[in-house]
Amino acid sequence: SLLTNQVGSSMRDVGRVYGLAGRGTALLAVTGRGLYNEPPRGLTIDLTGEENRVLDIWGQGLVNPHDVAISMTGDAVYVAEIGPNIIRKFEVLTPEAEIF
Repeated sequence: SLLTNQVGSSMRDVGRVYGLAGRGTALLAVTGRGLYNEPPRGLTIDLTGEENRVLDIWGQGLVNPHDVAISMTGDAVYVAEIGPNIIRKFEVLTPEAEIF
């Protein structure tokens, strides 16, 4: 098998995750409406430390995100939504160290 047991740390309380994409030390996630009616959102997570930390919450206006992808150049993030059946494009801004 190419995969082994889970290593490193994990994150809790991020909601229902429907899509993940990684580049550099960043992990992007999109979540759907949660059990307590939390709105759908996108998360940018920094994977450099022992404890992963959320750097940014983005994607206001998302309705029903289903997957996420990063452009080849790392300057855009695309979110596919079902329900409105649309692909949304978000521009990447990296105020932190170059995580992408």
